[in-house]
Amino acid sequence: MSYNQPPPPGGYPPPPPGYGAPAAPPLVLTLGDALVAGAGLIILIFSFTPFVGSSSSYSEFNLSYNAWESAPTLFVALAGILLIALGLLRRFWPANGVIGFSLNHVQVGVALYVFFNMLAYLFAGGGPGGSIKVGAIFMLLGGIAAAAGAIMNQLGVGGQVFPSAPKAPAGYPPPPPPPAA
Repeated sequence: MSYNQPPPPGGYPPPPPGYGAPAAPPLVLTLGDALVAGAGLIILIFSFTPFVGSSSSYSEFNLSYNAWESAPTLFVALAGILLIALGLLRRFWPANGVIGFSLNHVQVGVALYVFFNMLAYLFAGGGPGGSIKVGAIFMLLGGIAAAAGAIMNQLGVGGQVFPSAPKAPAGYPPPPPPPAA
């Protein structure tokens, strides 16, 4: 067969099943993934609000800092960005994992990092002479939600959010059509 010949009339036959590149996995969003991504968004948004504040009796100024202004909390804010990506990455994550870690493992690790780091800030109270502010409280709540969603994914509970499964019609079946006359 020459490459210069036109295709046969009617075209080429379809390839046999299983021939060619494997199909991409379907786009699926589980409840755990939605929680992880939503919590990452909450962490990112509230990382720009006042995180810790300090008031000193020697100064007339009340100082407050957001999470982007110190190294430990900067990594929590960056972990929030990573949680958003991990929540939406299920379709593109390799089935055999990356360096042996599945997507669920990475989600649990990052979410627990955020949760325990924010819990430590809650117990520390912002340090000597300081207090935690609204940003730290909401970032802690985001860490709790991210940890809950990641653990839901790891345990395989929560179900699928998108695309929604087809629902059976509710109620009685429709009546039969009238008889033909």
